[in-house]
Amino acid sequence: MIKIKNKKIYIIIIILLLLDQISKLVFLKIGATGDIKSIENNVAYRVLISIVVIILILRYINSNNSYIKNDTRIILSIGVSGIIGNLIDLIWNKEVITFINVFSDIKINLAYIFIIIAWVGMAIILTKNTMNFIREKGSKKDGNKTNKN
Repeated sequence: MIKIKNKKIYIIIIILLLLDQISKLVFLKIGATGDIKSIENNVAYRVLISIVVIILILRYINSNNSYIKNDTRIILSIGVSGIIGNLIDLIWNKEVITFINVFSDIKINLAYIFIIIAWVGMAIILTKNTMNFIREKGSKKDGNKTNKN
């Protein structure tokens, strides 16, 4: 069982999940022009994969690892809220409700936006951490050279 350690992270997940679900209900209620992506032949597979990913991310967020910073936990919680939002669609509707037109053929929803934010956020965090690691490694090499002289 997943033990809740950082309640703020779960508040973020719940708020974003509610925003996603409310936006989809409003879309369905007003009958706006949009799309419902039908993926009926892959529903069971997508549900299973989503559940596994959610569990893995929540376990990671809740781990006692002192190297996991809050910015990483927050970014991952944004992504989890998107995954759960689309998972709810898959379970109840057997399809994902999309209503935001990005280009003429691309339609998304808030859950997809949350997932994109998480991907971009993690890429930024990983890049930043890698650059810090390279800087630290370089300064250690410089320190070793001056010690030998």
